[in-house]
Amino acid sequence: MALDQHPPASVGFGETKRTVLERLFDDLNGELFDGRIARCAVRRAPYLVRLHGCDGLYEPSRQQILIQSGLAYGIERQVLIHEMCHARLRGHHGHGQPFLAELRRLGRRGERWALREADRYRHDPWVRVVDALDDLDHKWHRLPASAPVGKRALILARAERLLARL
Repeated sequence: MALDQHPPASVGFGETKRTVLERLFDDLNGELFDGRIARCAVRRAPYLVRLHGCDGLYEPSRQQILIQSGLAYGIERQVLIHEMCHARLRGHHGHGQPFLAELRRLGRRGERWALREADRYRHDPWVRVVDALDDLDHKWHRLPASAPVGKRALILARAERLLARL
């Protein structure tokens, strides 16, 4: 199948109705992750780039992966695999060492793009700063309302240092 073509949207007899992306998730889960990722809802969303600045988003609280609408099949597949890495590493947020190790593992299984992506996350200073800011945003929003002001001040100070690097 060409990279710009989507797979057919057929559902086999007696199967639970799953979207095309959910069936792709199921196939990739078996092929690349040995079925270790809990089943997720997978949907296309037209607003991800505009609201979140990304092509994909894993929402662990909803056990859901969102993929930007309008992507070519090959890119959509890569974004889905990227988000599946996040789902596989539920206890880890962002693109730290466990995530990079997962990308490298996928690269050894034939997903060559994953090796290039791991190198980009490791070596591109812009990507590293943006990723660090995303981690701080995640920490900020996980703080309870009763968190000491000092904790919030530390997060803000770190964010200001990162922004100064841009």
